[in-house]
Amino acid sequence: MKRFFYFAASLTASFAFLAPAVSAQPAGDGAQPAQASGAMYCWKDKLQVTNTAFVCNWADSAAEACKGNPTSDISKDSVTAEPGDARRCNNGKWLVQVTKK
Repeated sequence: MKRFFYFAASLTASFAFLAPAVSAQPAGDGAQPAQASGAMYCWKDKLQVTNTAFVCNWADSAAEACKGNPTSDISKDSVTAEPGDARRCNNGKWLVQVTKK
């Protein structure tokens, strides 16, 4: 019976040790979590500017943008300013960011 308690205690200690490591893992590419401000991100080299829209592989977070997405457009009227430099992904791609109104 003592062996069972020792085993249970060591197993509990193992899970207690692993729990913070599991919950504190960063995104695989080191990206930051999405901002609640309505920010959108895309690869800088994919950005195309038309008369009415910004066409790019837009994503709701830098982490998703680093992975790549299908091309979509955002109306110029729906953002607060022109796209600006955001950060660099681990895959070498530079991101730009816009903030939606």
